[in-house]
Amino acid sequence: MTIKEKLIQGSDSLTKADKLIVQELLANYPTSGLSTVSDLAARSRVSDPSVVRFVRRLGFDSYPAFQKALLAEVDERMNSPLSMFDKANRSTSNDSFGQYLDGCADLLRRAGELNPPGEYERMVTALADPDCRVSVLGGRYSRYLAGYLNQHLGMLRADTRTIDPIAPEEPHMLEAFGRRDLLVVFDYRRYQADVIRTAELVRKRGARICLFTDPWRSPIARIADASLLAPVESLSPFDSTLVGMAQLEAVVAGLTARLGAAAEARMQALEELAGDLRAGKERDGDG
Repeated sequence: MTIKEKLIQGSDSLTKADKLIVQELLANYPTSGLSTVSDLAARSRVSDPSVVRFVRRLGFDSYPAFQKALLAEVDERMNSPLSMFDKANRSTSNDSFGQYLDGCADLLRRAGELNPPGEYERMVTALADPDCRVSVLGGRYSRYLAGYLNQHLGMLRADTRTIDPIAPEEPHMLEAFGRRDLLVVFDYRRYQADVIRTAELVRKRGARICLFTDPWRSPIARIADASLLAPVESLSPFDSTLVGMAQLEAVVAGLTARLGAAAEARMQALEELAGDLRAGKERDGDG
């Protein structure tokens, strides 16, 4: 098994520091692993000893031994005929539309490599908790992702809502958060200060946090219980939200399967209520 495969495989036994290191290594693979212990620790926002302990858990006696194995894998990959063919094939394409779609497919592939399966499972498990209240928060450009997720959550489970960043004049909003709350946050690069501040304050109140962010990671990643990373680069001058949308839809699919009959019963009840509302509106129109 390669180092990258070990990182992608993940484990429920990983500490929060381990998860941050894994995400940094996968987000900038293999470059991050070729820097010093201190550099990797700083980018992962963990301590130097945390990095050393992590590579030992991967099966290496020391950080230099880890780097030696990583360099061997990089050398093998760089001389791979498949890699050479892939580069040549991409450089000769003149189809802009096709290139963009190829880029989209590449973003989705990279997302699969960036995120250990355990992060996805943790997020689905948190959202499936019937005793928690779910609040979904997005920034200026990711607000629509937050709203889209909440629309689906509302069909599958009770007690969900979207919120805006909490303003200084709204202390009552902050006071209402506690240990039964789960905050789902969308925060991509050019991270939004009021979104970050809201997450930090809500966390201090005891709430859990699930985060959708990019490979460079919002500062919220330090306090999140689960994070999904989405590559955002595209041929356009604008960052792509394609992977973020795919990830939230994957979470919805996983949650639907996890809730099973309970979700089906809720959707049926909501359909009946919608029918009652339509019938009442028709009667009002006739009057």
